[in-house]
Amino acid sequence: EQLAAREDVSPWLETFLALEHDGWKGEGGTSILADPADRQFFEGLVNTAHTRGNLVMTRTVLGLPDGQKTISASIDIRQGDHQYALKIAYDRAYGTYSPGGLH
Repeated sequence: EQLAAREDVSPWLETFLALEHDGWKGEGGTSILADPADRQFFEGLVNTAHTRGNLVMTRTVLGLPDGQKTISASIDIRQGDHQYALKIAYDRAYGTYSPGGLH
């Protein structure tokens, strides 16, 4: 799935931050959620990029009997004809399907 231009970015961002924090970065204390200043900076960056139409957020969603679960997500910044990979996160239980892991 890809975040739409006029869609609220907040739930997407919360899911991304939780995925990152639940992985090795959270265990090591280096996830964005581990530092309130980092979170504030990152949320500002993502919200500004979204407002300007430069944010590209994608996620892989797994359909389960009891609902859906996001198992990977990526955040990119688009500028002109270029797109830059900013951050990726994935559920370790589904690491084979992480962004960059699919061929």
